[in-house]
Amino acid sequence: MRTGSGPGMSASSFCVALAAAWVAAGCSAKSSAPFPDVTSFCTAKAQAECQIASTCGFTSATDCETQRESVCNADANDAASTGSRTRKYTQANAAACIDRVNGLFGNNASMIAFKDLVGPGSLIDVCKHVFSGSAAFNEPCQSPYDCADGNDACVPVSPGSPALVCAPPTKVAIGALCQNAGSVCDTDTYCAPSTTVAATCMKSMQEGQSCATVPCVSAQRCEATGATGHTCEPRVAENQPCTTNDDCLSAAPYCDLYAGNVCRPGLSFGFGSADCSGFAPGGAVTTGTGPDASTTAIATDAAATD
Repeated sequence: MRTGSGPGMSASSFCVALAAAWVAAGCSAKSSAPFPDVTSFCTAKAQAECQIASTCGFTSATDCETQRESVCNADANDAASTGSRTRKYTQANAAACIDRVNGLFGNNASMIAFKDLVGPGSLIDVCKHVFSGSAAFNEPCQSPYDCADGNDACVPVSPGSPALVCAPPTKVAIGALCQNAGSVCDTDTYCAPSTTVAATCMKSMQEGQSCATVPCVSAQRCEATGATGHTCEPRVAENQPCTTNDDCLSAAPYCDLYAGNVCRPGLSFGFGSADCSGFAPGGAVTTGTGPDASTTAIATDAAATD
């Protein structure tokens, strides 16, 4: 006996087919990645960041979210229009950024340490990958986020060259040759170009030595000293003026622009905190030197900063 389900289909077969359709639909819904576009990503990111609204004493989280959405969308535009101009929104990387923001800004957070803000695997690093480039090996770049391969760095084509390309970094010891793109000299050494021999890793400059054309060792900063040029000097302590993170001692390694460009351990949140200004209505939207600057604070972390 046939049912009215359709020609040639038994009741039991119809039920099995219907169940399979529901399962397929459910699996499809579960497998679709969240944040399909920049708008949904920026909305979620703003909501995650503005979990600090009450800690900062804001009367409304909504105003904070409006501010942070605006910052996020500005960053997205910068990522697409600067550097190699190959960076595009990458949905597959969005959830990792949102998860990291939730982890650092949630649970009544009062501080985010420098190590969680800056460097490989940090908040800024993870969120920059949301806007990924497509430059292949040996193609021009202006930041590592222009490169299609996440393992590549954006390096000079040769020592001292302003032209940059994507290439995998390779550690080089002092005294070894470093003329290849991607060669990275050990800590407190640099790749010294030469007109007579191949470029070689040499010792960086110590305190009191000139850094006009040569970098200082990691414990020093290169400071302009008027008529005498640039000289290596000790890094400065917490609450001292800075221009970049490289000016600050390791105990307070973050050059905090919200606090008036002084060295701090990281971002601090609380009623009246200077760092809350970047999340308040009308707060800081840009942070100085472009979407891939190492001194950029959390205001541009979605698409930027090294």
